Order: sequence, then structure tokens, then C-alpha cells
Amino acid sequence: DKNRTPPPPPPPREENLVILTKQEIMSIINSVENLKHKLLLMLTYSAGLSASQVVSLKREHINLEKASIKQIVISASAIELFNDYCKKNKIKDYIFESFSNKHLSIRQAQRIFEKALWKAGIFEKISIKSLRDSFAVHLLENGVDIRHIQKILGHKSIKTTIKYSYVAKAKNIKIRSPFE
Repeated sequence: DKNRTPPPPPPPREENLVILTKQEIMSIINSVENLKHKLLLMLTYSAGLSASQVVSLKREHINLEKASIKQIVISASAIELFNDYCKKNKIKDYIFESFSNKHLSIRQAQRIFEKALWKAGIFEKISIKSLRDSFAVHLLENGVDIRHIQKILGHKSIKTTIKYSYVAKAKNIKIRSPFE
């Protein structure tokens, strides 16, 4: 039929976008016994940080009174774990120092994540970036506006952030009529 409109084009394919469930993320974090490693993974997810952002965190980036990292609100459990970590470790400059008094490398953060995946029984090849990607999708699923997510993640263009809307589970987004 010539009058039929064609179907919309499929969403752009994101090759590296792996979204973990909240249960998988908790399983990954809970599988880690090393306090430093657990905190690194928890802060990555709870603030939507990239690997480079989390490894380069300094003490002054965390505001305990506002429970935030650089204006990004983090969970109470992340703050509690951070306080435990501070009690047991003297933080000189970077929160996640390496043996050379510099911060951990992105590769070291990836290895920490891979080991936690394995301990949690997840045997896929996944990047630590999936914690940040999952954070964004979970915010969308909770009804957070895409522009807020763009700002939190520090994306200059909304086009970078919009990819998360393609994988957000629409059934979890509660849409109500603005009339009500």
C-alpha cells in the first residue's frame, strides 16, 4: 500500500553499551572484600563516574555534608564505605593511590572490575564503563530527565546522552498525564 508510512529507523547501535541490572551491580560490589576496590566500584556506579574520573578522585572532591562528588549526589552507603576507608587509610592526595603515590591507572581499575565480575559469577567480557552506562540507564528508568543525566555525566552534546534512552526499559518509566 502506497499510503502506509514506513516504520521508524532502528535506534543507533551502540557496540560497547552493556547495561547491568541493579542486582548484578550489587552482586559485583558485594563480591569484593578489599575495601579500596569495593569503594572504587561503588563510587563508579553510584556517581556515574568514568574510570579516569574515579581513579583521579581526591579527598577534596567528596563533600560529606552534601553526600556528593563534584556536585553529584552519591548514596549513603557509599559515604559510609568512604568513611570506613578513611579511618583505615591515610589519604595523602588521591583516594585510590597506587604504590608509587600516584593514582591507580584506568587499567588497574578495569582489572579490579574484571576480578569482581568473575567473583560475582559474570563471565562476559565487560568494561568498567558498563557501571557508568548502567547508572545512566537506571536514572532514566527512575524518571530522571535526560538533560539532568547529560549534566551529571558531563556530556557536551545531548546526542551523546540520548543513546541511553534506547536501552532504558520503558515499562519501568512511570509516565503520567500532566493533567493529573
